[in-house]
Amino acid sequence: MRILLMATPVAPLGAGKTGGVTLHIKNAAAALASRGHHVTVMAPDGSVLPGVDLVTLPGTCQPSLASEAGEEFYPIPENSVLGAMWHAALARQSDHDAIINIAHDWLPYYLTDFFQTPVLHMVNMTDVNAPTTAEIARVSNRYEARIAVMTQAQAERLGGVKDPILVSFGLDLSVYEFNSDGQGGVAWAGRISPEKGLEDALAIARDLAEPLIVAGAVDDQTYWTRLTDEFGDSMDYRGFLATPDLQSLLGQARVVLQTQKWHEAFGIVTIEAMACGTPVVAYARGANQELVIDGVTGFLVTPGDKAAAAQAVSRIAGIDRAACRHAVAQRFSLPAYGENLQNWLDQALSGQRPKTA
Repeated sequence: MRILLMATPVAPLGAGKTGGVTLHIKNAAAALASRGHHVTVMAPDGSVLPGVDLVTLPGTCQPSLASEAGEEFYPIPENSVLGAMWHAALARQSDHDAIINIAHDWLPYYLTDFFQTPVLHMVNMTDVNAPTTAEIARVSNRYEARIAVMTQAQAERLGGVKDPILVSFGLDLSVYEFNSDGQGGVAWAGRISPEKGLEDALAIARDLAEPLIVAGAVDDQTYWTRLTDEFGDSMDYRGFLATPDLQSLLGQARVVLQTQKWHEAFGIVTIEAMACGTPVVAYARGANQELVIDGVTGFLVTPGDKAAAAQAVSRIAGIDRAACRHAVAQRFSLPAYGENLQNWLDQALSGQRPKTA
């Protein structure tokens, strides 16, 4: 089958500001290719995705709905790369048997009706923008199995979306080296933006009287300046790290903190850390409620309870690092991801016709 993956219009793939979307698309392409499909990825100019058939287009990138959440339609900028990508997809749709959208914006959902080639949507956020959520619900009610989510927590936040298909993400475990020791410090990784809650992780590390090792691209400069002013003496910032360097950092850490302020659809850093054998202390919010097995692969604490998180870190030596790796291998491997994607495609393409009223 010939499959077109539509990337995020927020930034070029591989630039850091796309968060986990670059890895999401890379692994989706690899998982589908391993099952015999020919995969093409369409993305903004400047994208880098080695080993993948990549089509890039120029244009102005779209602000992320993660930071522009609200009740209004977010405007499409002039010379929009989002518009250019979907115009190109429409023109080339006959070259593909299915199109999978991984961009969280109202426009791709709205355009579903205008394609002859089936358009499927892998939703990668929750209810951050009312018009987008409404379009997701509309598509789910009009077409069978066109909407997929990554966790049950995400599905619950989307509310009116009818019968979404659960397609959990997966990692190529050969890329993640298991570290049985993990005698390093406390680490945090992610896109540096207010909804990711880095300030809470810094406060927890300060309570523990040790520096927090931080890795990630700065997405909000004002936010970052405030954090460095307040916590600069207790932060060891390593910048944005590609997967080989990130997995090394995560594997050496004693524990990884995940302190999101929002309801995240999936926590890629959480399973990357556990794949390296490193347990995670996370707020019991969003996807982490499903990803972290409390008392087995780390600890879940009440969101915002920094004292409880610090206490959990002090108990982290009781977590078996091999159990962390095993949990990811059992639940989030690349072959399992490929099987999930294939099952979704089979369901969606067996019911291409719109539902009748």
